[in-house]
Amino acid sequence: MTSHNYLIAGGFGSLGANLVSTILETEPQSEVTVLDCPLALQDAVPIADTVRSSRLHRVNGDIANEKLLIKLFEERNIDVAFLAMMRSGISSSIDPVQEARCNLLGVTHFLEALRSFAKLRCFVYVSSENVYGSSPQKVETASLKPVNSEAASQGGCEAMLNAYFISYGIPVVIARLSSLICGPAMDATNTIGTLIEGSNIVTTDAFPKSVIDVRDAVSGLLACAKKGKPGEIYNVGGDREVTIEQLRELIGKLKSGGAASECDLPLASMDSTKAHKELAWHPRVPLLKALKDSLHYYAIQSSGKVYHRGELKVLVYGGRGWIGGQLVALLKDREVKYVLGKRRPGTDPDEAVLNEIVDVAPSHVVSTIGRTHGPGVNSIAYLEGSAERLYENVRDNLYAPCVLASICDRLRIHFTYVGTSSIFHSDNVHSYGGKGYSENDCGNYSGTSYSAVKGRTDWLMRYYSTTLNARMGLPVNYELDCRNLVARVIGFSRVPDIPDSITVLPDCLPILLDLMIKCHRGTINLVNPGPVRCSQIIELYRKVVSNHLCETSKPESGVMCSCAHCVLDASELQRLHPSLRTAIEGIKQSVVEVAAAHEAAHK
Repeated sequence: MTSHNYLIAGGFGSLGANLVSTILETEPQSEVTVLDCPLALQDAVPIADTVRSSRLHRVNGDIANEKLLIKLFEERNIDVAFLAMMRSGISSSIDPVQEARCNLLGVTHFLEALRSFAKLRCFVYVSSENVYGSSPQKVETASLKPVNSEAASQGGCEAMLNAYFISYGIPVVIARLSSLICGPAMDATNTIGTLIEGSNIVTTDAFPKSVIDVRDAVSGLLACAKKGKPGEIYNVGGDREVTIEQLRELIGKLKSGGAASECDLPLASMDSTKAHKELAWHPRVPLLKALKDSLHYYAIQSSGKVYHRGELKVLVYGGRGWIGGQLVALLKDREVKYVLGKRRPGTDPDEAVLNEIVDVAPSHVVSTIGRTHGPGVNSIAYLEGSAERLYENVRDNLYAPCVLASICDRLRIHFTYVGTSSIFHSDNVHSYGGKGYSENDCGNYSGTSYSAVKGRTDWLMRYYSTTLNARMGLPVNYELDCRNLVARVIGFSRVPDIPDSITVLPDCLPILLDLMIKCHRGTINLVNPGPVRCSQIIELYRKVVSNHLCETSKPESGVMCSCAHCVLDASELQRLHPSLRTAIEGIKQSVVEVAAAHEAAHK
């Protein structure tokens, strides 16, 4: 039996996952490598993680990551490749610029990687019926008249593929699938899944679409790979076509148990005769059976038997630090695969950092790197003064996170930057006890070198499209450690009575991990709701342990200018995680735990 080494780009999504399953079931000697980008799967329910086989190899990565692709082609000895990143539905084209950038540039990078690998026998690109748009004849030689940006970007990709076939002899076969794909194991975000759930569909394209069962789509793609002629295009479509309203009515009848028939539906205008003749391929699954199987599958999903996202792999920079170590402990506890970064961004060459990220192929990168102290000085005062300190400050607090954000942006990897609230201070709008700073506000405090540099980093992070910028307040946990605000305050002889935002790490780190897994992007104020004053911490500790503690003092102008004291607005985090407790509740638990640790340490 003939065996192949397959690469399936887009294999974590529904179509790719069905393709993976079929190959593993029907070709016992073949190996399959799946490449996909978690950023592309935020609204999908990937199926590939349900497949367990020693012949299946999962790799996190984007098709724009040329270095990773070349490495996979060579190490896995790939001879057949599929690019199956299409979405099985009708796009509303919300972000056409990003769509064009990801699709066309991604395909070009993929083709550039293929140029350096001569052993490839076939490359199948999965396009769709949508490229025909308003064209009255949907045959392979017809003019393309796409009517939305997704279809236009697919048409642009086809043109690029043809150019590489003519110029470099890349063995490209283009498969144009039906616009609507149904059947078992399809994600809930496609058009048919949306209709089954009863949701409305916004579309700029009212033309009838052909419908194909996913099992027929997979058999058609494999036929293209095994029998297709390089440089050719094949329509791989179902026998019938429908409008969205006709499909909605048909699904409604099937759900209610009413009589339904496909005989009244017109034959598909997308002509698959070429595939019938040259590939000996024909659709086998009738439309009604495909829709019934879809209904059955979604019924199982709604009962809670849902599939989970593909394997996570987190690359952690700064994982040996205080906050980074707690994040790593959480990853261990949640059994999330992680790798500690060996390279030091900002110190090691950028190319070395890039190569490490390519070699690890993570689904997520997180940075807790930051310079807050140094030899002999256990505070940010270390960063004041000389040019040497300024160099360390900029290198570790600005350049290093920006290098990681830039690389991840280029490779389409989700990046989490753990930032700080120490970039704000009180002003006329954000007075003490008044309105907190929102995620949209820019840092306004530069009273210390640390805050001045961190403020610029915070500002720059908003320009990286794959980055989550998590602003932390003053950190609190349950340890008797000088970096824990509660443990630190009880050791002071005098503290200013100024409100600040607090990040209770046992509360907020699990939330941060959840946001990472969901590929949340933009800025988030990662703080517990409500400000806390140092006087409140002192009073709580006095009640639990001792009355002989430091005094509090009113904030003097010098204190207010030398430190960044501020309150962040936590309403967005509360919206995402309504059960998040207030800062003072977290402080109470920390006081009890720290008091117990203090007592145990002095026995």
